Amino acid sequence: MKPKTQSPESVVREIKRKTRRKFKSEEKIRIILKGLRGEDSISAICRREGIAPCVYYKRRYMRYSQSEKMEVIRIVESSPVSIKQTLAELNINRSTFYKWYRRYQEGGYDALASRYRPPKQFWNAVPPWEKQRVVETALEHPEMSPRELACYITDKRKYYISESTVYRILKAHGLIT
Repeated sequence: MKPKTQSPESVVREIKRKTRRKFKSEEKIRIILKGLRGEDSISAICRREGIAPCVYYKRRYMRYSQSEKMEVIRIVESSPVSIKQTLAELNINRSTFYKWYRRYQEGGYDALASRYRPPKQFWNAVPPWEKQRVVETALEHPEMSPRELACYITDKRKYYISESTVYRILKAHGLIT
């Protein structure tokens, strides 16, 4: 059996992925501050830091950490130019900044923590009452396989449920022999 060879493109891609620089938030803010000061052009700063200009401008859709939000507030407060201009340089929407600023004024630094809450239930999860109905149906018809139960529930109960889901529910309740 001969060894599997990779294409040159995939080898280069893998090397780039493994050697990619990872910037800490302090480094990112330092680079952005250099751009805000206006002493050098953005392209000159990017060349010196070894990043592409599109990476510098790409921060718009990033999630900001608590410390980064605080640093943005400090930058805007101490900036000699207008708030609008400063936020435009940082690529941050004014409404986003004012939301952070209001939270900071009301609750201090701790209020800037991320407010993301994962969903309590997945959008496609089978509700508990439906799982219970599957178990009840399986107990009523012990001779049926999970595949037959899925078809039976779909036909008689007018609720679509896949065969694999029926199997997982029955296995969780110890009804699979």
